Amino acid sequence: MKKVLGCVLFLIMNTSHSGTVGLSGVWNFHQDHITIYDPVSDLLIQGNPLIGEFDFDSGIISFDSNMFLGIPMNTTGIISDNLDGTYSGVLNFDWNVNLFSADILWEITETGSGIASVVTLDGDLDGLPGTAFTEGPFTGFSMIVDGNLIKQQAPVPVPAAVWLFASGVIGLFGFSRRKIV
Repeated sequence: MKKVLGCVLFLIMNTSHSGTVGLSGVWNFHQDHITIYDPVSDLLIQGNPLIGEFDFDSGIISFDSNMFLGIPMNTTGIISDNLDGTYSGVLNFDWNVNLFSADILWEITETGSGIASVVTLDGDLDGLPGTAFTEGPFTGFSMIVDGNLIKQQAPVPVPAAVWLFASGVIGLFGFSRRKIV
């Protein structure tokens, strides 16, 4: 029995993922709604859209203030590349003066043109996406944070030649309107 269990755990832990390794830069995150699974009632509880930012260079995640069940919720966290197509995160929540955190495991796959998909994986091997909260008002519930990332583009600087050309045109315009007395 122990050998079978060991083989199953080995296979689960060594499952290959199709996620993208080595994402960098700042990406905007969007999810249609935050979802929490309640195992007691076997219900998915959905909140408002979740919008935020993943900064893969600094490892910081932040989400805009969000309403969940009519109560404002602020979320920040950290993210790290597991170098196997998955990313681990720890999210810290401030929900109605309840402070709690949760681990999360994502597969993030860059689909091209600066877009990536985020899929929540079963981080605690209970057969459900997400990792169960171990503290706070949602203890035992699993959070699902699936969505899309769009890479922020660095602003393109205006070349000096454009500024020189514009000042020349303005100078010629001013010179042509000058009256000779």
